[in-house]
Amino acid sequence: MSLRPCSSPRPLADMLRGALGAIAVVALGGCGAPARQPAAVSPSVEMASTVAPDVDAVAGSLLPEAGEPGTDLEVLYPELVELDRAYRQTLQAIREDDLPQAEASLSRLDAELQTAQRQIGPPASLYVESMSGRVERLRGLVQELGDYQRSVGDGSGRELADVDSEADSVALAEVHALAQKAPPSGPRHDLQLVDHPLVDRWVRYFSGDGRHYMELWLSRQPLYEDLIYSILDEYDVPRDLLYLAMIESGLSMKARSYANAVGPWQFISSTGRLYGLKIDWWVDERRDLEKATRAAASHLSDLYESLHSWPLAMAAYNCGIRRVERATRRHHTQDFWKLSSLPKQTRNYVPKFMAAQRIGKNPAAYGMVVPDRPPLRYDVVHVEDATDLNLVANLAGTNLDTLAELNPHLKRWATPPGEPYRILVPPGLGDSVTVKLAAVPADERVRWRRHHVKRGETLAGIARDYGTSADAVRQANNMRSSTIHPGSYLLIPVVGDTPGALAQQSIAHAAKVNTEESSVYVVRRGDTLGRIAKRHGVSVRQLMQWNGKSSTRIHAGERLNLYGGTSKVAAASQDASRRHITYVVQRGDTLSAISERHRVSINQLMSWNRKHSTRIRVGERLRIYLPG
Repeated sequence: MSLRPCSSPRPLADMLRGALGAIAVVALGGCGAPARQPAAVSPSVEMASTVAPDVDAVAGSLLPEAGEPGTDLEVLYPELVELDRAYRQTLQAIREDDLPQAEASLSRLDAELQTAQRQIGPPASLYVESMSGRVERLRGLVQELGDYQRSVGDGSGRELADVDSEADSVALAEVHALAQKAPPSGPRHDLQLVDHPLVDRWVRYFSGDGRHYMELWLSRQPLYEDLIYSILDEYDVPRDLLYLAMIESGLSMKARSYANAVGPWQFISSTGRLYGLKIDWWVDERRDLEKATRAAASHLSDLYESLHSWPLAMAAYNCGIRRVERATRRHHTQDFWKLSSLPKQTRNYVPKFMAAQRIGKNPAAYGMVVPDRPPLRYDVVHVEDATDLNLVANLAGTNLDTLAELNPHLKRWATPPGEPYRILVPPGLGDSVTVKLAAVPADERVRWRRHHVKRGETLAGIARDYGTSADAVRQANNMRSSTIHPGSYLLIPVVGDTPGALAQQSIAHAAKVNTEESSVYVVRRGDTLGRIAKRHGVSVRQLMQWNGKSSTRIHAGERLNLYGGTSKVAAASQDASRRHITYVVQRGDTLSAISERHRVSINQLMSWNRKHSTRIRVGERLRIYLPG
């Protein structure tokens, strides 16, 4: 790759001033010093010991200017734009507490950086050298975020529950069914503040080393508390449970833990679906604040009706109802503080909630100021079928980013196909958008479907079955020909033979989004391009086009870009590129103990070793990919 000459030559110093101006904003010192560790805790009073990086502040200082359209960087050195874009995407994922996406984006960033180091010479190589240093700091942020999630229990309880998840799911379903038949046991809107040494230690942590996190969480509270309180009141559960969402996710709609618990209430998919949340390729309602809060209120109400104690209900929310029931039987008590057989994450989880509750009720006493922010407000627009968000944004006179911020649960560019759904729009616009949407002519509307290609099907036949044109299908899927492959997926824009301007814009937007949803796969020994393509539901031709390959030859360790892939692609990429060890099972080991010792999840252990149950035997060899 060679640098393009500048259209109007200027001195080297002037060229670098434009191209490298963003570096001044994102200098190495901007990443901050390594996070401090909280004071050691004696074995008798266990507490998570890792402080997370202040990612919101760090990302806020790193994101501006770099690679924005129209800057000198893009004009002078377009070869650097992809590198810069990968860097900003990684930062954004960290800012949104999305650890799996941050790790996948970091893998892509590494690949872009390696390419740039090989192909880009001076003067732009100075930018690449600076980026190399920043990537190392960024890698530290991702590692610290992962350590923090594991140490303080963000999603850890979901991991623990997986030990007997099938039994726990059955028990939870039974509890939920019984709770539907019984009225609530009585008013329960206040939770007492608890004095306990472990609560005190968490208070000291949140007002000391962890202060920046508590202040960040409290700053989000005014935005969401009205909605959350109204739903908790409706389900007759304590308003203080808001602090449960606070310690679970920091009240972030896009939070996703390393154990794949998602949203403000950190539901795993099975529990979310049990409580009515829709989770599929199109939507993830765990990120819908209203629906997720209803699910959490119902879930916590069920746990309370079964266990008759809020500390026990919260413990069950973290590690599963079966574990808590076993612990109460074993110790012959309902006193949470005496259940020493509970996992240590859970024994810290409830005190952490109590500490957040204590600070949240009187932040001024701890020198914290909650900003005065207007509460979240929106109107609801009801649609009958898959409706393009770009169209709705145009009708509302707003931009797509605003609509996406109000609808973080919509994973794609449209609502789910074949069913009524709702779209949240800025307040005051609901009625006008509804009227305008009804007036949109048929040739301007696009209804979306997702088709799984079967053997013997043709593009023309599929388009005909859906009443649309083959050209529209090709455009939506970025296809250069009509060749399709069994097992792959096609996006089908259902529109007339002559779509209008708005419909064409919707199809073009969908094609762009579908192209940009990429991940990186690291080739393993024994892989072929055909096997990789089949595994990820794409064609060999697409893989070759995406990666600029003229032949199907690949080698172990090669990085391949995949577009429109699933999260499993990114997970496979991360696993293949990380250092691993072989662990020999010892007498007395359990999969849970091994996962905790090596700071990985039980699901990961089972996936890496192709296990279908948690049973292990002495002498068995387990492959473990080390974090980081």
